[in-house]
Amino acid sequence: MDRKGFLIRLGFAAVASIAGLKSFGETKKKKRRKDFGLEPELVNPESTSIFFVGDLQRYTKDTVFQPVAEMVFAWMLKRRGYLNSKCALFTGDFVENNEYFPKPNFYEDVRDSKGQWEFISKLFGRLDGKIPYITCPGNHDYGIQCFENRNTHFNEVFKEGRNPLTDGMLLGMFPNAFGKLTRENACYELNLGGKWGSVIVFTLEFCPRDEVLQMVHDKCVGDFADKKVFVLLHDHLRMDGSRTKKPKFDYVNVNPKPEFNGGEDVWNKLIKTTPNIRLVLNGHASKNTTPIDDNSFFRSDKNDAGKDVFSMVFAQHGRPYDGHGADGWVRVLEFDPDGETVRVSTFSPYLFMSMDSKARSRPKNEKNEFSFKIQ
Repeated sequence: MDRKGFLIRLGFAAVASIAGLKSFGETKKKKRRKDFGLEPELVNPESTSIFFVGDLQRYTKDTVFQPVAEMVFAWMLKRRGYLNSKCALFTGDFVENNEYFPKPNFYEDVRDSKGQWEFISKLFGRLDGKIPYITCPGNHDYGIQCFENRNTHFNEVFKEGRNPLTDGMLLGMFPNAFGKLTRENACYELNLGGKWGSVIVFTLEFCPRDEVLQMVHDKCVGDFADKKVFVLLHDHLRMDGSRTKKPKFDYVNVNPKPEFNGGEDVWNKLIKTTPNIRLVLNGHASKNTTPIDDNSFFRSDKNDAGKDVFSMVFAQHGRPYDGHGADGWVRVLEFDPDGETVRVSTFSPYLFMSMDSKARSRPKNEKNEFSFKIQ
């Protein structure tokens, strides 16, 4: 090699060293990110997932907390491809009050019902055409302040045509308390891939009527007898793991008084007697305390066919009187392609984005990170 050729090779080596290359054509090993392992990731790269989000009411009412909800939705959009997410499920209570218009308070920027529903509509507009979502109504989505009657603006916001991806999953709807077909009681087909194939997801109105429970049962043992069925409703488990009782609501100016079914009723009348209902998801029952460990519970029970039924409540409401609206928690349910294994992780994009709270954004204790098998 002549002197000119040697200098050319020496110069290239120096440039390569500066660029982070170990030698000619060999890249330097990347440094591991300090926050590696905090954001949820698939254990099995062939898995699919769904996002599971609890009640949004405290974010919705106060404009100070609304950006936290927006951050959660932005994070789901950002990570949907990485997590191979097929859907997002929401437990209801989208607003604090369905039809309430308090006197304006100069010192508080709190939204009345119209403003709350407008915010929810705008928030879900971020997902329209990008992620299919399945929603059920909560008690705060009815009545005036909270379920004085079964009137709701839920059906004006979550209606046919707003999200074509959700419309593509919809199999049918059942009549609400006024005889109208709405998504208060609806049925969806969710393709989870692998050996799961398609599962059926039913949504139920708050305190579902007997006729709704009977219609869901008939569909499960009839048209969907060969499918696994999931149920999404607002009220089922409490945070101590017990099922809720029939609420003692007194309707105003409504005769005859409508029927109610609490969590224990729904279990006995529908879930326990329907062999292919295997997973039940709800919100509603927050302890009204801030620690995330206090705001979830998971349990399994045997149905009449001897099969395991898994129930999960997940909802952190925050404490507004402490100036705390909630911490942006979302769950990721990973469905392994084996058709049995479900892995659960809990994450807060809101806490993750701050250096002071990043370490608390992914609690990995048994309350928030676990797995189970639907066999």
